[in-house]
Amino acid sequence: MADELVNKSYQLRGVFSNFSATVSSDDAAFFRKTSEDIRKMGQQLKETSKQIKDNASKQQKVDSEKYKKDRKEMAALKKENFSLKRKVAELESENDIFFDDSLLSSQESYKPSTKATVASPEPETTGTVVVESPEPEAVVASPEPLKPDN
Repeated sequence: MADELVNKSYQLRGVFSNFSATVSSDDAAFFRKTSEDIRKMGQQLKETSKQIKDNASKQQKVDSEKYKKDRKEMAALKKENFSLKRKVAELESENDIFFDDSLLSSQESYKPSTKATVASPEPETTGTVVVESPEPEAVVASPEPLKPDN
């Protein structure tokens, strides 16, 4: 469009040069000035559009490079996330096995006994009842002597 505007201003100038002899000097000056203004605006429009095109091209390159960089970074983060998830799963499975084994082994080593046994009575002694429990030395004594049944 800018090129068209510049070309039209030159065409108008050429046409005006053919009629300049028949037009008053004030009208000729105004027409020449208007033609020159049209040409300048066309050139400015052309320069501005070129700058915009160049800036758009540069920005596109920058955005493309940034996009590539972001994709690489995202791929690396996804890979790291995957490896961390795998590591967490491995550690959880190891910890589950560790805790399950330790609980089983601690339950096997702790076997409480609640059996009560009676000590054999002797004729003139007090009877003693012994209860086995996890606490050491748990002895229950009766206050009266046991008498043998006859």
